[in-house]
Amino acid sequence: MDNPSFSWHPISADDFLLETADDGLPTSLERLITHTLPLLLKLFRYLVADLGWDLERIHLFGWGQGGSTVLELARYIGLNGLGEGDQTNSSQSTRINAKRLGSATSICGPLLSGLSVNQTLNISTPVLYFSRIATKTTESKTQKSFLQRTFNPETITVIAGRSMGKGDARMLQGADEWGPVMKFWSGVLRRGDEQEWMRQASKGGDVYEVVP
Repeated sequence: MDNPSFSWHPISADDFLLETADDGLPTSLERLITHTLPLLLKLFRYLVADLGWDLERIHLFGWGQGGSTVLELARYIGLNGLGEGDQTNSSQSTRINAKRLGSATSICGPLLSGLSVNQTLNISTPVLYFSRIATKTTESKTQKSFLQRTFNPETITVIAGRSMGKGDARMLQGADEWGPVMKFWSGVLRRGDEQEWMRQASKGGDVYEVVP
């Protein structure tokens, strides 16, 4: 996705997240919790319970608002699992009650959920967070603290990229920015995953569009 690059989605931003509360409208976090996460959790329950996917073999990547969604989804699953499903089936029950994703990578999409004073959650999903906010700013320090107290600090990678000023949320560009992400993925892919990915890629693979 180096320049020139494009992104596309079939719904408006208001259908996904709202940036700020205005005239009684929900905030980004409220909209995500009540609208976006339930749709994604329904999809995940189908993949895990019905198709037999292992949660730890699912790796999430998001940019901007998608990055915030990735982190919030990993947070929710880490606390609650997927729920529902056939609890009489032992193998399905194990998959449904799992609370760790393979990984979650967010590019310029902060974790929106805060924490109470001294609260730690220690969610085990490995996380990479890439931000273009200067590391010495209060915003950057607060976000890093939220991430380290929400997820396992030993499996979190926080990267500060080049910035063109306040509000810069560009996608990764060039080998120097993609490199750390590829290194992170190489450390979280389960043995055998990379061979399967290469096998599928050699056949052309499949592309799936997820719509609400």
